[in-house]
Amino acid sequence: MDRPTTNDNSNPCAELQRAKERLNSIFTAAPVGIGLVQDRVIREVNPFFCHMLGYKADELIGQDSRLLYPSDQEYERIGKIKSDAISRHGKGSLEIHQRRLHRTGLRNHG
Repeated sequence: MDRPTTNDNSNPCAELQRAKERLNSIFTAAPVGIGLVQDRVIREVNPFFCHMLGYKADELIGQDSRLLYPSDQEYERIGKIKSDAISRHGKGSLEIHQRRLHRTGLRNHG
């Protein structure tokens, strides 16, 4: 990110590419787990998210988000909260702080 910035809008594709690279760098380096879920399917995950759960990205992407929850009841409860938020605001986000078992069965407090 030491690259000089310019106000030259003559190449919007190049500007868009630089912005995409910056966001990807932040997503990759973030010291927190970040996952993008759309229609209850995991679409993107960052490396820390994978580390927290003990999966590789390709093992998570495309999977039902149910595997992120400790129980079916919690999965359904959060689904209702998100559905209500999307109905009211056109979008929804959720920050969760919960205990989840790592795929190895060890307790994870992430």
